[in-house]
Amino acid sequence: MTNNAPTDETNSSPPGSELARTILRIGVRVSFISLFLILIWTAANHFLRTGPVEQPVSGAVVPTGTPAVDLVSLQLPEVQVTIPFGITRLIQLHTILPERPRFEVATYTVQEGDTIFGIGEKFGLKPQTIMWGNLETLGDDPHMIRPGLVLVILPLDGAYHKWSKDEGLNRVSEYFHVQPEDIINWPGNHLTLDSVGDFAHPNIQPGTMLFVPGGRREFISKIPTVPRKSPGVATYLGPGACSAPAGGAVGTGSFVWPMRGTITTQFSAETNHPAIDIAAPLGTAVAASDTGVVVYAGPTYDNIGYGNLVIVDHGNGWQTLYAHLSAIYVTCGSGIFQGAAVGANGSTGRSTGPHLHFQMNSSQYGRANPMSFLP
Repeated sequence: MTNNAPTDETNSSPPGSELARTILRIGVRVSFISLFLILIWTAANHFLRTGPVEQPVSGAVVPTGTPAVDLVSLQLPEVQVTIPFGITRLIQLHTILPERPRFEVATYTVQEGDTIFGIGEKFGLKPQTIMWGNLETLGDDPHMIRPGLVLVILPLDGAYHKWSKDEGLNRVSEYFHVQPEDIINWPGNHLTLDSVGDFAHPNIQPGTMLFVPGGRREFISKIPTVPRKSPGVATYLGPGACSAPAGGAVGTGSFVWPMRGTITTQFSAETNHPAIDIAAPLGTAVAASDTGVVVYAGPTYDNIGYGNLVIVDHGNGWQTLYAHLSAIYVTCGSGIFQGAAVGANGSTGRSTGPHLHFQMNSSQYGRANPMSFLP
């Protein structure tokens, strides 16, 4: 007899049902994962596409919350900030405060490479003011400047005056081409009309340093004309002064270069440099610029600063000076022809290197610029 009862429970499932259930489970899982990925993509796409918040138009309600800031368009150096009550101010990150007026005298220590012109420009002053503010230090000689030297820097263009006993305020003011009140009213001088009293005998202590705003004066000339008939007047220059009168050769009225080289310092009436400085190797021959007679030949005193000096008088209102020589080839009273050697280039006296200080004095033009008369 055949037994038709089933022997295994699984055998009772219809054919293909197990495969269907497997496919169903896989489909559910795939659908769940797909839905999850779609939600993530939708959220990401929404945030990535969100742009900066637009500025509200006039009259619109300003939304709450912090708007997005476009950092690319933000200009840091200049930002317009609106302050309550309608006051608008321009903020500058590098604000330069206006300079306050300076009434007191300042000082400056000379650095390597400084010049009178450069120092004046640094403080907004004319070069003359640097000279006029430092008479006791520079002695009206721009060659006196050197690193480490402490200079007086005046508040404005003008002059500096050391008060002496028995001076009168009217006389001092006239000398500097100003009015007495200009000196009294300057705050840094600490004077008043009442404290000064009588202008002829002012109550100002000797030795008091006074700033003269707008003041000016003539520079002190160390080398005046040395006449042929009385060359002894130049004894204050040094032991090279000539004692006996001399006559003889007269110049042609035209001039030649005393030495070839590089001009390191130009003629400058503003800084009391009445010559040109010509640099050349030590020992280079220095020639007479025109025919004439020697009225000074020898060293100068330290306060003059010219070192070994030769002065030639040309007998026609002209004199030429040759300073800082390392050697002198002429003597007092000797005649010399144009182009003949008067000495050798050097660095004696107040000098920073071998060069010739060449100066021309004229009875007609005064201290003349050699560049106007040399070929």
